Amino acid sequence: MRQVHRLPAHCSASELSAALHSGEPFVISLQQEDVPDQELAALKQRLAGKTVHGWQGDKSIELSIDDVVDLWLEDRLPCNIVDSYVKGVFSVPDFLAETNLLSKHPDTEERTVSLYLSSSNAYTPFHVDAYGFAGWAFLFRGSKRWEFVHPQHYTEFHDAALGGPRDTPGNELPAEVELWRTTAGERDVVYIPPGWLHRVWTDQPSFGFGGACAMPWEVEQVLQHWRQEKELGIALEKDLDEIFRTISAVTISKRTAP
Repeated sequence: MRQVHRLPAHCSASELSAALHSGEPFVISLQQEDVPDQELAALKQRLAGKTVHGWQGDKSIELSIDDVVDLWLEDRLPCNIVDSYVKGVFSVPDFLAETNLLSKHPDTEERTVSLYLSSSNAYTPFHVDAYGFAGWAFLFRGSKRWEFVHPQHYTEFHDAALGGPRDTPGNELPAEVELWRTTAGERDVVYIPPGWLHRVWTDQPSFGFGGACAMPWEVEQVLQHWRQEKELGIALEKDLDEIFRTISAVTISKRTAP
């Protein structure tokens, strides 16, 4: 068992860079000046009339934002998590926004910011974020417990019948599989590197946001996981080879423009 590395709130740029390049999950607390506080009432107004998506296991459900906010306030969401793209509603923390390649392509840009809501006692089983992208999750309210498994064990968890990783009740894991653990509270960001399996318990009603990312140094790891899923017969909508080629061409073009 390993504890996920926690960075101090006012860590140096070099410490943060080292954590991002480590290839391991980490947690950092952000201050009010880094991410201004948000209230659900204001969010409800900004998203008025919109439909958001929730997940119950591997099943997706659709709910109005009005219903979602009311149900969350009553601590009785009908899903383990609301995870819905809301680009433009929240500002991504600078250390994540500056080098996230997914924000540079129309097919992946919307994935960079999502609304997250969970009621107490919700549980999200083992999974890898879509396409093996890295991910991050920030909490305004609540508390969550996280467990992670290194990508090298992904095929051991893959279940062809499920079309993805199987969950393991309790700690019934193979002896060679090491668990990484952490607890995230209010104003914490959890960073999930590409391809890492993770599962989450919500201890208190939780409200926050997060998203997908792929830093330049993570591209090969993302592609490796994507190709692995293709070999396992998992249906994938997007061609990541083409997406990253396009992003690379645009980035080089901008660098060489007069």
